[in-house]
Parts: sequence; C-alpha cells; structure tokens
Amino acid sequence: MSKFVNSLLWGVGIVGGIVAFFYITYLLDPPEPNSRVADLVSVIDGDTLYIEVDRRIEKIRLIGIDTPEVGECYYQEAKEALINIFPNSVVIYQFDISAIDKYDRWLVYLYTANNIPVNEYLVSMGFADVMTIPPNTKNADRYIQLRDQAKEDKLGMWGSCAY
Repeated sequence: MSKFVNSLLWGVGIVGGIVAFFYITYLLDPPEPNSRVADLVSVIDGDTLYIEVDRRIEKIRLIGIDTPEVGECYYQEAKEALINIFPNSVVIYQFDISAIDKYDRWLVYLYTANNIPVNEYLVSMGFADVMTIPPNTKNADRYIQLRDQAKEDKLGMWGSCAY
C-alpha cells in the first residue's frame, strides 16, 4: 500500500475513534438529571420487569403504557420486544410524580443505555397501548399520538389482533 493510502487510513481511524468517543460519551449520559442507572435482571411481560439497584431487586412497571397480558394476542411479541430492545443489561430509569403503585412496583420511564425511550418505542411500534393513570401523565399526549400513528399504519398488534 502506498504511504498516502496508509496515512489516509490512519487519519480515518483517528477521526473515527474521536467520533466514536463523543458518540458513546454523549449517548450514555442519562436523558435527564433525575435519571438513574440500574441493571436489567429479567422481563416479566411487555411492561413489567425486574432491575437491580444498589444490590436490591426491584419490580418496575412502565408508566403510560399497557401491553397484552398472558394469553392475549401479541403478548409474546410485546415481551420479546422489551427483551430485545436492550443492547446490554444497563437500563436508565426516571420516576414521575408517583413513584410506586398499589402493587409496590416502581413506576418508571425506561431508557436503554443508548437513550432509546422504551415506553415510547413500545407504543410507536404497536407493542403497547396507552394507559394513563394520574398523576403520571407527563408523556400522555405524546404516547397517544404515537399509538394513533401505529394504529393507522397497522403496526404490531394493531395489524395482527382484533383490538
């Protein structure tokens, strides 16, 4: 290979490394200051999972959405979507106004390590419907828009089930 090509490849490698560094650095920052990081332990269904926080296992429920229950159309697909969205076991979570429900589950907005908003993703792809329970209504209007678009596009359960 010529010196020019070697120099060019070396330069591209340096630039690529710098771009990758900034990409990782900024994307791994939590979405908002009140965000916290935890480890994903297991997924129960499309809107409920276990995380590990400070060596404690906590059951969490995703705010503002509702996925099909066991035996309902699109249950397995919604559960698998929640499992598959995580590139690793790192999760980022945020509370809203009410942090715990009557079943002692933490109520959260969930993000992947690369800041994909999980609640929003599940609604937008037709894996979840909207379920708004005050006072946790911060994203309700956005979720309704995403759900309506998913229905119109017949995505996920809206194209496969009789909902």
